[in-house]
Amino acid sequence: MAFTLVANLSRGLPIVSLAAALIIASILYIAWARAGRPRGIRNIAAEAEAEPG
Repeated sequence: MAFTLVANLSRGLPIVSLAAALIIASILYIAWARAGRPRGIRNIAAEAEAEPG
């Protein structure tokens, strides 16, 4: 298994794919953090119902 992993990673394309995935994940994390780290749709719905309006 280790040989297959090393052989696949040595080709270069998997490294590019991993780098692209890390860049995309970083961008999404930064956007999430700037949005105040919302927890999910349930909390958004609960907050919307709790607001006087």
